[in-house]
Amino acid sequence: MGLEREQRGRETLRRGGRRGVAAGWLCALLTVSPGQAWGDRAQDVPGVSLVGVGESAGAPDDVAVAQLGTSAYAYGAHDASVVYPSGGDRALAFGAAIVPGLLIHGSGSYVLGREDTAVRLLILEGVGLALLAAGGSVIAATGAARDFVGPAAAVTMMGAGLFTSSALADMYSVLAPTGGLGVDPGWTPRLQAELGYRYVYDPQFDYRHFVVNRLHGRLANWRLSPSLWSSPGDANQRFRVELAYRFFGPLPGSARTDGNFLEAEVAMTNHRFPRDEFQLTTFESSLRARWDLATYDPFLAGAFLDFEVGAATQVHDFGPGAHGSKSFTLLLGGFGFGMYLGDQRSEGGYVRAYYDHRHDDFAAGLLLPGLISGTLGHLGLDALYYFTEHLGARAEAQVGSATVVGLSGVFRFGGRGP
Repeated sequence: MGLEREQRGRETLRRGGRRGVAAGWLCALLTVSPGQAWGDRAQDVPGVSLVGVGESAGAPDDVAVAQLGTSAYAYGAHDASVVYPSGGDRALAFGAAIVPGLLIHGSGSYVLGREDTAVRLLILEGVGLALLAAGGSVIAATGAARDFVGPAAAVTMMGAGLFTSSALADMYSVLAPTGGLGVDPGWTPRLQAELGYRYVYDPQFDYRHFVVNRLHGRLANWRLSPSLWSSPGDANQRFRVELAYRFFGPLPGSARTDGNFLEAEVAMTNHRFPRDEFQLTTFESSLRARWDLATYDPFLAGAFLDFEVGAATQVHDFGPGAHGSKSFTLLLGGFGFGMYLGDQRSEGGYVRAYYDHRHDDFAAGLLLPGLISGTLGHLGLDALYYFTEHLGARAEAQVGSATVVGLSGVFRFGGRGP
């Protein structure tokens, strides 16, 4: 009994310490209501029964529950007796994720008592800062020399992705329910077709309205994806075809418990501007990857990061009688942070915010004050949700030198895992 009292006393001191740190960080809260953080309370809940997993003879802690986020727990197989963080706890933690969390990533998770998660997010931030410093120093030291700027910029983008995503992951962790808002289905459809509309506002061109067609076909590890954006009123067309090989990750018929993948892609794009009498043709190759954060920390279940890096050669053809053609080398790359929505075995999808460095599409590069204008790529938001096993919708928005918004209907068929 004496030992138990001593342990409880230490736990009380630890909880009080976390509350004190959070109050100091936020500065706006004069007092903090007493109580236990989620990480402590969860250890006091009674045993729960999880469908498809078995019954727990003891009391599961919050980490054990969160680890089920990509399996039975995320599909609703959980018991109502599990205690979740209160609204006040989440509000306090979210405030800490902003101040000082935008500088010290993981602060929100720390306030909820998730010390391991906080440390892991801080590590991601540190790696991101190290990559930013390494890539940026090479660019500065060489004056963005052509032989060095490509690899250095790729390292810089990856660092920016890790730094940005670790901050967003902390906010996600304290706001999302344990286990996340959804999971990757663990398989991909054999066929996915998309038909939609995009509005493009570009002050340099007259086109505005586009019909968008996309098709993704998969055969084992291979994917073929043709697409066409066409503006009937302006006769502007952008045709693209991609061929990709997936080294690992969800495939038609697979039954994975995560969405991790790595694939190589080659693509050709032809963009015609008949009214302006020129066209752009791009040949490119790239590597694309996605990382489910549940494999890094259980409290990040349902969130993911993705990265892309590559290079392209673009040919500007100005037509006969003009100035012939010119070719340029382009750096490709980008990163995104997203979260899964719903039980994707029958419905659900994802929402994803991203940065894309490419300058040869409609959104192109951000317009900013000074010499940096046009150097950076564009920002985007992409959301896909299936309302039934086969039918869904996709919304998209991009902001660069042009603004792109639109909505599509999506159909998928085949490839459903067991």
